Amino acid sequence: MRSFAKFAGRLAKTDKLDAMDIAHIGEAMKPRLSTLKPEKPREISDLLTVRSQYLEMSTMQKKRLQRMPKSVHKPIQTILNTIKKELQGIDKPLDKLINSVSQWRQRRDLLLSAKGGGNVLAYTLKSELPELGKLNRKEIAALVGIAPMNRDSGRFQRKRYIRGGRHRVSTDLFVSNMSAIQHIPK
Repeated sequence: MRSFAKFAGRLAKTDKLDAMDIAHIGEAMKPRLSTLKPEKPREISDLLTVRSQYLEMSTMQKKRLQRMPKSVHKPIQTILNTIKKELQGIDKPLDKLINSVSQWRQRRDLLLSAKGGGNVLAYTLKSELPELGKLNRKEIAALVGIAPMNRDSGRFQRKRYIRGGRHRVSTDLFVSNMSAIQHIPK
């Protein structure tokens, strides 16, 4: 938004000017109207966010456990145990939500049939990538942020990089792929 405003020649920045710039972008770009996620997918997404935050806290505590003296290991281990219990408390409602809708249950079972994928990946794909099954593979790869993007100009061709996309989806795909690489011989 800010770059668009600068390009249009507006250097000043206030809430009123920002609103005008947003309206100007809307007129110029004519974006598709979007709707709010239905309640259940939104709840799944919220639970996955909290779950992801717990996993980050768990990782931090495990790193502390490695570098801190043994005298403080007990409280750190207590925190890790609490996080583990909380994660179990999140997984149960997630399973219940998915099982409550037969179409979601079928989609989850299909996603789980692929080696390396687990419940968290299936839930993330369901809540964060509703376009799955509606777009082709190239469009999905670009949407997730795992499609190599070119930055060419004239005869100059640069190296392709992946970037952007839906961070939670690409992160969960990466983790499940790493798991598959380690546990599936082929």
